[in-house]
Amino acid sequence: MDIKIIAMDLDGTLLTDEKTVTPLTKEVLHKCRELGYKVVAVTARILTSLENACETELFDDLILNNGGCIYHCENSSIQIKGEISLPLVQEIKEEVEPFCEKIDFCTNKTYYIYKQKSNANKPFIIDVDSLDEVKETIMRMNVYFQEDTKLEAYRDRIKEKYPDLNCFLMQGSDDKSGWLVINPKGISKFTTLLDYATERGIKETQILYFGDGLNDLEVMNSNVYSVAMGNALPEVKKVSKEITLTNNEDGIGKFLSKRLIRKED
Repeated sequence: MDIKIIAMDLDGTLLTDEKTVTPLTKEVLHKCRELGYKVVAVTARILTSLENACETELFDDLILNNGGCIYHCENSSIQIKGEISLPLVQEIKEEVEPFCEKIDFCTNKTYYIYKQKSNANKPFIIDVDSLDEVKETIMRMNVYFQEDTKLEAYRDRIKEKYPDLNCFLMQGSDDKSGWLVINPKGISKFTTLLDYATERGIKETQILYFGDGLNDLEVMNSNVYSVAMGNALPEVKKVSKEITLTNNEDGIGKFLSKRLIRKED
């Protein structure tokens, strides 16, 4: 394995069901960085949400908001990859509002929750009654529909009306149902990860990636060396090159220890 970048999803992948990173996996990730591998988180989470779950010191860089931006840990700088204009957000909101139960307006720092109260008591999650309350640039939308059985029909309707956006269904391995993700045109976990690698002279085949959910499928279907978690959705396991242990069994830590660190030693 000629690997230069070790990239990974967070929820259902690096994080256990208790939303923690195990001591063994932390140790292995630190060791990988010492050996010269770039360790990168690739997640739908925003920065403040990631910081609430794990230490940024585990990583060289963070790909956040489903590819919407890159956070460079060394100098705390953010590279924005895409956003959705406010008029377009307003138009989409009016389109989906009659048949959705909740909309997340995701900015660089905050989740703004519309139509359903989250009562999250976290500074990066704010309930709003109007889009006018959102004063930041919106990088992504999550739309949760009233009828799960119509998810694909709703997705197709939005994709047809807004062909310039990246619309896809999302479900994590620990989620009982799915929702619609609306990303800016050409923005996804895969496109930003590939841009990140290319800027560093690293080939697609030199990326090792761990994932579990539907927003990992594009990466899994590429030339990246993809590894599905033992708890991953069947669709993810089907297209991955290997399957490791679950997120609760140090799936990442044990795979890296066996396949990369022992080879270096």
